Amino acid sequence: MRSAVQMYRDWQGHIAAALKNRFFNVAAGSLGSQGANTLALAFNVLPEEDARILTALVEDIRARGNHMNVGVMGVRFILEVLTRRGEGDLALALMHQDTYPGFGHLIQRGATTLWECWGEVEHDRKHGARSLNHPFMGGYDNWYFNTLAGIRPDPANPGFKHIILEPHPIKGVAWVSCWHDCRQGRIESNWRIEKDDFIWEIVITAGTTATATLPCGGAPVALAAGQHKLSLKL
Repeated sequence: MRSAVQMYRDWQGHIAAALKNRFFNVAAGSLGSQGANTLALAFNVLPEEDARILTALVEDIRARGNHMNVGVMGVRFILEVLTRRGEGDLALALMHQDTYPGFGHLIQRGATTLWECWGEVEHDRKHGARSLNHPFMGGYDNWYFNTLAGIRPDPANPGFKHIILEPHPIKGVAWVSCWHDCRQGRIESNWRIEKDDFIWEIVITAGTTATATLPCGGAPVALAAGQHKLSLKL
C-alpha cells in the first residue's frame, strides 16, 4: 500500500507534468506571465527549467520599464523570488517604482493603505473604485522579514522551535533591522554594511536554536539561544 508521502509525491509529479505540457512555452522558456513564472519559481514546480523561467521573468520586467505585471498572488512572491535568485537590484527597482503600476504610484495618488488594484484610472472612472484597504497586496512585507532580514521558520520544527536565518543583502540597502516575536520570545536579525564588511547581529530567544547562513556562499552555523555577532568581507 502506498504511503501518504508517496501518494503526494506522485501527485506533485503529475501536476508538474500537466502544467508543463499545458502552459510551458518551450521556445520562450516561460509559463506565460510574470505571475505564473514567479509562482513556478517560488514553489519549485519545474526545477529543470528554473534558469530559463527566471530569465523570462527578468526580461519581461525590464521590457516593461521595471514594472510588475502581477496581481495579489504574484506580488506576494515576486520580490522574494528575484532577491533569492540573485536579482535583488531588480527587486529594489520594483519597490522604488513611482509610475504605474507600482506602490510608489499609489502613494503619489494619495494612498495611505494598500489598494485592491494598481490604480487603473480608466477602470475606476467607468466602474468605480475597488477596495482601498486590501492588505492582500502587501507581499513586500514578507520580503522584508524572510528574505532581506532572513528570518524563517523551519518546516521540520514548526512554531520557531528552530529558526532558519539567511539574509540577502542587496546593493542600495545599507542596513536592515528586523525582529519577530514568536511564542518563545523575540528573534532579531540586524545587519549593516560598513565599507566592504557585512556585520550581522542576531538574537535567539530562549528555548530555541537556529541555523544561520552568511550571504555570498557562507557555511551554515549552528546557534544556541543568546546574542551573536557574525561578519564577513563582501
